[in-house]
Amino acid sequence: MSRMKKTLALSLSVLTCFGSLGWIAGCNSSSSTEEENKEIVSTEEESKEIIFANFEQWGPDFQLMRLINNFGKVTRNEDATYVKEGKYSAKLQPMGGYLTSSIPLLYLPTNSVNFSYNYGDFTQFERISAYMYNAEDTAMNATIGLVSSIGSPTTVSTLPGDTVYLAPKVWTKIDYWLELDFLNLAADVTSIKGVYFQFENAG
Repeated sequence: MSRMKKTLALSLSVLTCFGSLGWIAGCNSSSSTEEENKEIVSTEEESKEIIFANFEQWGPDFQLMRLINNFGKVTRNEDATYVKEGKYSAKLQPMGGYLTSSIPLLYLPTNSVNFSYNYGDFTQFERISAYMYNAEDTAMNATIGLVSSIGSPTTVSTLPGDTVYLAPKVWTKIDYWLELDFLNLAADVTSIKGVYFQFENAG
């Protein structure tokens, strides 16, 4: 009998803040801290879902998040307007470098010794699901993909991701389907280091 693959789930939303490009990362589940990494079996979809990040608690969601390329700022949001479910979300304000025009990127590590989880073997997954809310008045783009290796706290190697169109003032459901045969040509899909989100430079 074939092994059923799982979905790695988190959610993101977007917000403008003080004239700069801003984002909100919101929770996808109202589960408690004890349940945050528990597998949830969906009888309707006949699949399994792992809540990878719901931003309801500091650790591991905020604590392990890594910001690259002069990303900008991440803070905790309590405004229910920008929370998909639960009480909190992560407010992201991606900027990017001005002189070097770097592209802001953040990633969530797929394994942690301190929090006793390891989701690095992506042969176990078929997709990554997320929600994004664009609170800008104009449409925006974001890219979701995988981190193949970590060189230092400020350098990572990434695999080509999917660019997502975000209509203004609405939630967008993202399903990043994993093409493992393609990804395996450039990286070891049994040892993926993180899930990244890349945004446009705010100028």
